[in-house]
Amino acid sequence: VVTLPLAVLQEKHEKSKVKFEPPLSKSKRDAISRMGMGAENKIVLRFKVEDRFWNVSEPYIETTDSRIRILNLDFFGHSKGVLVVHMSPPFSRGYGGMSDDLVVKQVLHVLSEMYGLKEKMPTPIETIVTRWEDEPFSGGSYSYIPVGASQKDIQTLAAPERSLLFAGEACSMEGHQCVHGAYMTGQDAAFEILSAITTQMNRDLVVGSK
Repeated sequence: VVTLPLAVLQEKHEKSKVKFEPPLSKSKRDAISRMGMGAENKIVLRFKVEDRFWNVSEPYIETTDSRIRILNLDFFGHSKGVLVVHMSPPFSRGYGGMSDDLVVKQVLHVLSEMYGLKEKMPTPIETIVTRWEDEPFSGGSYSYIPVGASQKDIQTLAAPERSLLFAGEACSMEGHQCVHGAYMTGQDAAFEILSAITTQMNRDLVVGSK
């Protein structure tokens, strides 16, 4: 079962190149090359619990900055004092050449303006800045259908080839770009294998009974 991210199949990074022997069919290789890989990155900000300045009873914080969407983990009961900032493309791909520290400062500036904190803005005690497009074994965070591609390319990528089954969010029509899409296609591949094993066992029983 091949569950490699699309960018790995596209050989975006030297470290994660994969060679198929014999090669994949031309139709599958063409479908892989036509599809795109996007990067929705996240910035995790962890504050001291006593420094929380937002309404912890609200799940999301909306901003006037179109690049930023914020998830309040306090609301979901996971981590107190933690905000997860979703950064949208195209800015999220490379963050305009800024360092992690500068990206965090930009987000904190937006929050300080929203809540009227300015000089009183608390400093996070921990930050994480993801850069999925730079990770050799992911090359991004989701696949998408760019101009020149179509849903048929998803179907071609998902189609079995020789003894290979393909799974992952890029192979899903119903859950494209999402975790549940990867999960569902993984289930489909597992059922396909179980079906093949059951069929072979039944054949062996028939042959053995003779």
